[in-house]
Amino acid sequence: MGLIYLDRNENQYGPAPACYQVLREANLEQLSLYSRAYATGKKSDLSDRLSADLGIPESRVLLSYGSEDMLKQAVHCYLQKGETILLPHQSITQILGQGLGNFVTQAAYLPRNGHNGHLT
Repeated sequence: MGLIYLDRNENQYGPAPACYQVLREANLEQLSLYSRAYATGKKSDLSDRLSADLGIPESRVLLSYGSEDMLKQAVHCYLQKGETILLPHQSITQILGQGLGNFVTQAAYLPRNGHNGHLT
């Protein structure tokens, strides 16, 4: 097995073989169905299923399209408009800080010591 990159926001291995079978057998209606779960007070069928499987309230399930989205949701939840966010250099959070320009007034980056990026 090669390197496993934990800083990537994509699947490095492709779909599971069972996914191909489901797609082969799906019809057009199944592939274009938009969830109406929100009409019943849920975020989605997936969040409802996860809450049932995990035994937690559906309101405690947070879904995102990837790690960057999850981090942005956390920032929007806990950081007040105009506050400063502290971010490390050279990481997804550096991009995150740039992407929050309309929300975060200031992004302060942790100091680096030399070339290795360790905190001073």
